[in-house]
Amino acid sequence: PAPRPGPPISRPPEPPRAGPVPSVPGEPHVVPPAADLRGEDSNVSAAGGLGGAPLLFERLACEEVQEVRTYARLIDMQNRRLAELERVHDDLENRLEQSTRERLRLEAEGEAAAG
Repeated sequence: PAPRPGPPISRPPEPPRAGPVPSVPGEPHVVPPAADLRGEDSNVSAAGGLGGAPLLFERLACEEVQEVRTYARLIDMQNRRLAELERVHDDLENRLEQSTRERLRLEAEGEAAAG
């Protein structure tokens, strides 16, 4: 069947159902949910599900990791920008102080010469 557009709709997991006797002693046999019987992809396999579809919790974990990485990159970029703005601020503050000292010196020279 063709994949449906849009995000997948998560369903609560169905409890395992009793089935025929397992073919390997000691391993339980679980009947797949009804969706599997209709041929839809399932989230049953620990190795990524049937048909290569990842498990819901694996997709969510992967999405959360990507989201955390995205936020980490944003924070890193903002920290770099903040550091640059602090350097610019310090430079401007130093220039203003230097300019003020020079102006005060010139005023004092002007008053001394006039007075």
